Amino acid sequence: MTEVDSHLDRISSMDASIFSQSLTNSEIRLASAEIKNEVSKNQYGQIVGSGVRVLSPPLLNVQESAGQTAEEEERLVGACYCAKIDDLLLKSDFVMIVVSLTPQTSKMVGERELRLMKPNATLINISRGGVIDQDALVKALQNGVIRAAALDVSEPEPLPRNHPLLHLPNVILTPHIGASTEKTTREMLEKMIENAVAAVRGFPMPDEVLLS
Repeated sequence: MTEVDSHLDRISSMDASIFSQSLTNSEIRLASAEIKNEVSKNQYGQIVGSGVRVLSPPLLNVQESAGQTAEEEERLVGACYCAKIDDLLLKSDFVMIVVSLTPQTSKMVGERELRLMKPNATLINISRGGVIDQDALVKALQNGVIRAAALDVSEPEPLPRNHPLLHLPNVILTPHIGASTEKTTREMLEKMIENAVAAVRGFPMPDEVLLS
């Protein structure tokens, strides 16, 4: 048994049974019949692309520089980069937002962008609530501008109990736990313990984040 395993065995208070997968089998089959698209400005886009490459192509993507991703990696996930987010929105059945929240990405999806989307499109946000203009999203969902939204994040978190997003029938909301499966929870704990042990022993942390 490794040192990490021994630490994990002591964390008995975490019950993996409370976690569940976000999509049912029928929903996965439905998604496989559609065009999947992704707005990404960081490495998470590559991770998501790898996760959905088994579904039907094409996977579209917008990021700051398509050149940041090697051609062989593009082929691996079946990615096709759009030069502009407008092009992606016009073509998409499912749009997944995978960006960091910065001054540049704040409310990057607003009324204008939502009106570019297909009436049968679904907007998925697994990044931060602030990247979407929530008031504009509520109006778009109420008026049939887009079909639905699936949101693992919101602004603020949690939403007030009387917020319209909590009462719309075409919205799926989760409380920022989209990654909380048994597998990812164990991996996060392993990373946490590895970094903590390295720091205590005076070694460089494997996943150290240096703030500039």
